[in-house]
Amino acid sequence: MPPWHRIRRAHPGASGNGRRTEPANSRVARLVRWIVQALEHYGARRDVPGWDAPDYDDARWQPVASSGGPTLVAQPNEPIRITRRLTQVAVTEPQPGVFISDMGQNMVGWARMRLRGQPGDDIRFRYGEALNSDGALYRDNLRLPDPNDPHRGAQQEDHYICRGDGDETFEPHFTYHGFRYVEVTGLRYTPQADDLAGCVFHSSGADVGQFEGISQSSMPNRQSSIPNRQFPSWYDSPLFNQLLG
Repeated sequence: MPPWHRIRRAHPGASGNGRRTEPANSRVARLVRWIVQALEHYGARRDVPGWDAPDYDDARWQPVASSGGPTLVAQPNEPIRITRRLTQVAVTEPQPGVFISDMGQNMVGWARMRLRGQPGDDIRFRYGEALNSDGALYRDNLRLPDPNDPHRGAQQEDHYICRGDGDETFEPHFTYHGFRYVEVTGLRYTPQADDLAGCVFHSSGADVGQFEGISQSSMPNRQSSIPNRQFPSWYDSPLFNQLLG
């Protein structure tokens, strides 16, 4: 697999699978593991308050390890940004404690959720494009990791380990997904409709035109929906699956 399809944090004390194996002093230790286009595991109990303030004492931070690699260059086109935030159109509970949010359309990006839990609670987010007949999340189109080769496949899920000190907010920063539905498990309560939003994420080029005068009655609004279909078509879950082995 090309190296740019998978990125993991690496520093002294981390094992080969990206997991921390000794007490952490550095800021990045709160991010336990990530793979671009597949997953992010975030341990909020490892947060370091004030790390981004000018007067923070970073004397105990571990030094950065350098390694060879390609030369980084500035992106010549518009940057990738969150361009919209979608609200849920429906929330269902196909099984006790399993909540599925419907964002109303396929999208590229991630879920942002306001939540609360006990210290160490593992809140899991799984992403998909369709539902089974029983209302459960459909994931048969994903080639999930093989236990004998965990580096292959696209999990399409994120995990947030709660601090447990009241309201918390999670959104991944080092991965993204193609989805319409978000399955949330691990909560000790029923979430409210405004607890979760879908962050739509793509290149931020300006709109330069639009479709008008649609006359094909058999294809209502098909042309006007092209922008919404264009961005997810390049980043849907099956494509992630192929990129990741």
